[in-house]
Order: sequence, then structure tokens, then C-alpha cells
Amino acid sequence: MKRSGLIPSDEQHDAVLNIYATCGLVEEADAFFRRLSIDMTRDRQRDLVVKARVKAKRLDDACALIHSLEKQLTPAPMRSYTRVIRALFSQRAPGSEQYKALAWDMFSHMRYVAHGTPDEFLYTVMMRACAESADPEPERALDLFKEMTVDKNIIPTTYTYNAVILTCARSKKFALEAFRLAREMLNSHRDAHGEIPTRLRPDNATFCALLEAAKRTGDLPRARWILAQMISDAPNLREGERPVYIDERVMTHVFHAYASYRPPFRRNAVPYVPGGGAGDPGDPGSEIRIGASENQVNVADLSNRQGVPQSHQEIVKEATILWERMLENRAADSPSDVSPHHLVFGRVSLTTTLLNAYMAVHYIHSPPSAAYKVYENLFGSLGFRRDAFTYVLALEAYAQGKRASKEELRVALSVARDIWKRWRQLEDLGVSQMSNHSSSEGVDARMVERAWSAMMRLLTINDRLDEAVDLIYQFVDRYPPQIVKHPSPPDPRQSTRTSLYAERPIVRLTDRSTIPEDRIPPFLTFRDLNTLHHRAIAAKRPDYITYITWVARAYEGALRRRREGTLRPVIKCHDNS
Repeated sequence: MKRSGLIPSDEQHDAVLNIYATCGLVEEADAFFRRLSIDMTRDRQRDLVVKARVKAKRLDDACALIHSLEKQLTPAPMRSYTRVIRALFSQRAPGSEQYKALAWDMFSHMRYVAHGTPDEFLYTVMMRACAESADPEPERALDLFKEMTVDKNIIPTTYTYNAVILTCARSKKFALEAFRLAREMLNSHRDAHGEIPTRLRPDNATFCALLEAAKRTGDLPRARWILAQMISDAPNLREGERPVYIDERVMTHVFHAYASYRPPFRRNAVPYVPGGGAGDPGDPGSEIRIGASENQVNVADLSNRQGVPQSHQEIVKEATILWERMLENRAADSPSDVSPHHLVFGRVSLTTTLLNAYMAVHYIHSPPSAAYKVYENLFGSLGFRRDAFTYVLALEAYAQGKRASKEELRVALSVARDIWKRWRQLEDLGVSQMSNHSSSEGVDARMVERAWSAMMRLLTINDRLDEAVDLIYQFVDRYPPQIVKHPSPPDPRQSTRTSLYAERPIVRLTDRSTIPEDRIPPFLTFRDLNTLHHRAIAAKRPDYITYITWVARAYEGALRRRREGTLRPVIKCHDNS
């Protein structure tokens, strides 16, 4: 084009630059600017340069570029800030809490320096981030939603409501607020004909958020009703609507609702068996009917609140029927002439997360031996992959010991010993990966703590005090308290020095002392050892009592020193400012 004497237009420059940015070719994009002597005078060009660094996962460089553009009085467009903020929130490696704090600081900094009023998409990103944090922040999400809709008069969309509903749903205290927001979404914006605007029609994410609220509160009737609504709404889609279908995320929430449900015994709700009493849940006379045929689910049975399971056996049986329907629908999904509307669970993929949710129902509502048979069938015979949570869930379930007799505890211990051997193999692999700040099987420090404390408790309630104390010795030898006391290096961008200009966010929403520490090695607290301590007192073993107390105090002191070392840079910044 240049040899032909033609002058490329700005759109053509942007097209070439967009290719470099999409591929994450930072050096090539910068060289393109230098070669053509292009000044970043347009928002599109500045955004593409930032996009190249985000795609290359060079987030520190992207933040530095944004601050450099601010220094030149040509701030990046809001889309660039949104790219960087989303990338910071999406970090999952150890130390990601620092990036999440930086994302909040970048949000407040943008409003102070460049763009005072965020758009609907950025508001949605920030509200969704309130749900993704280790401790959900529904109050902050509701404040952002009110600011957006009331103060700024920005019209919300389905994605906005999904974000704030999910944040409220993940907090048990605000679970009912999630259902109120869903009613507001469906009823407050209808037109004269009673129709819901297309921009506010519920989608899969809406139903998943409501199922999240139902499982947090153990509200199985409402979870069954939501599942019934999804089944009935799937075939009735209008043109332009987002599809509503049942996938593995939906069924994971449903199984979690069955696991968290505690059945109240109601005599008038027990199925009547002619010629006898209430009948055993395993008898044909008391069989639960969810499906009328092999490939269909009876919506009336799910939405009927009177048909909610009234015992642990009924919960297990109903969850098993749903599981079998999923397998049948997936097997029938292969013929091309079968309509997807008749295959309710045809889109469900059998993931490890889904299998863990299904196993949680059996761990809580079935005897240990029966739950282990299902475990071996799923992960042994069928060959599904296990992750860290698979083992931790099983160990914690067997360590509870609620409603368990001596014989059941003995069976639980024998089953847990086999699971513990497999966990140790996975832990050895995961520890080596944690040293490289990566873990493909979900093994992290908190999972290690949960697995070891569960096994210690299970040994304790089976009166195996010697083995339980020996396990503590192994843990302390593997993860000594000395490695806990050393804090992570401070992030210079978390400085609290007051400044009108800096190569960091000037206006901050986070404080270093409130940022969760996600790099702490495994440790034990007295709460983890409380049961063993009580049993040692009852057995009159002062040597065990002294050692358990020392272990708890040693880790407690190491954590205290780590916190003091973490806060020290903040104190120095306050002293020098």
C-alpha cells in the first residue's frame, strides 16, 4: 500500500494494531507505533496498546502504561481500565488477593483521575467481584447497585441483576435479598402488556444464582421449584432470548441443596402404604416419582412442596433418581433425531465438581459403608478423576461422627484409611506444585489443613489417641511453625503515603491490613485439636495435653508474628507521610 502511494487510514492502522493486541504481541505493537511515527492521540489506539499487555498477561506493565498516559494528560479510555480491572480480578495463583485489592484501587483511582462515572458494564464487573471474594460483600454490591440505578440513572441489564443477586446469594444473611431482587427484575420493568423487556429476561446465570441462595439456606423446596421452572421454560424460548438449559453448574447447585437440607419429620407427609403403616422408603409402595418416563422429568413432582423428602433415605433416593436421569439423558443425546427439549439433562457434563456435589448427598444422608460403595463406583469403576476436594469432602464427612454408632465409626475409619493413603500421594504432588505457585489438582494450604484435621478427629473419636498424636508429630515435622511466621513481601503499590501524583493508584479503597493473606503455609489451631485435647484429658495423658497445647500456641505465635511483619510497612508509611 505504501509503495502504491496510498496513505493508510486510521481504521487500517487500528486493524493491524488490533491483530498484534489480540495475540498479545507487545513488542510488535510498540514497534508498529515507532515505525509509522503514530501518536496515541485517539482512544482506540491507546486502548489497543493496553489490550496487548493484558493479553500477554503483563498486568504490571499495563498498569504502568495507564499511569503514564495519565501523566501525559491523555488518560486511557474507560474500556482500557475495564480490561485491566477484569484481568486483575481473574488472577487465581497465590498472591491473587493483592491483585484483587489493586483492582479495587484502580477502580477508585479511575473515578478520581479519568472517568468519574463508570458505565453499566464496569459496575457489573465490580458487583460480580464482590461475589468472587473469599468473604462475599453483599453490602458493597448493593451500594454499587443503588449508586448505579438511583444516583446515576443507569439502566440495569440481566447481567447487572445476575451479579448483585449472586453476591447476595453467597451470603446466608442476604439470601432472601437475592430472591427480592429477582422479583424486582421480573416485575418492576414490565410494559403495558405485562411483558418483560428482553434486556431483563432471566438466563442460566439468574437461575444458578437463585439456586446458590437456596442451597445456602438449605431450602430444598425452593431449589426443586427453580429446577422445575428451568425444565418448563426451556422449550418455550422466544426469538432473541438467551437459552435456558440445565448443565453441570445447575445440577451441582441442586445436589448441594439436597446435601444441605435437613428433613423435618411430618407424619401427614409420610407416604401411605395400603395394609400397613408409613412404610419403608426402600419399599415399592413408597417409591418417589420424579420422572414419568425414562427421558423426561415430571415437573409437577418437583414443584410440589408436599412431595419434599421427609427422611434421609428419601433424600438419597430422590438424588439418586436425578443422577440416573442425567446418565440416561446423556446416553440418549447421541441420536441426531432426538429433540433436545425432551432431553432435560442432555447438556450436563460429568465433571469432578458435579460428582463431588452428588457424593456430598450420600456423605451426609447415608451410612458410611453405603456412601463408600457409591464413592468406589463413581471414582473406581467409572474411572472419574479425583481432585483435592474429593478426598477432603470424604474425610470431613466421616470425621463428623453425627448419628453414628460405634460400629459405623469403625467402618468410617477403615474407609478413611484408604482415602487417606490416596490423599497423601496427591498432597506430595501438590506441595511440590505449590512451591512453584501452581496446583493442577486443587491442593492448597487450606485443603491440607482440612484433610489433616479431619483425619485427626476421626482417629480421636475412634479412641485411637496414639495414632492421632503421631499424626500431629508428622504434620509439625512437615509444616513446622517456623515457616509460618515469615510474611509475604510487601507490594509497593499498597503504600499509604498521601500524594497528588504517583505511579500507583492515588485514591484507594483497600487497606493493606484488610487484604486476605493467601500465601500462609498450612498450620493447626486449637479448634482443630480441641476434640483430641478433651479426649487426652479424659484419658489422663498429661504428655499429650502438653504437646497439643504447645503445637496450638506455637502456630498461634507464628501467625501473630506474621501479622506484625505484614503491618509493619504500613506503619512505617504512616510515620513518614
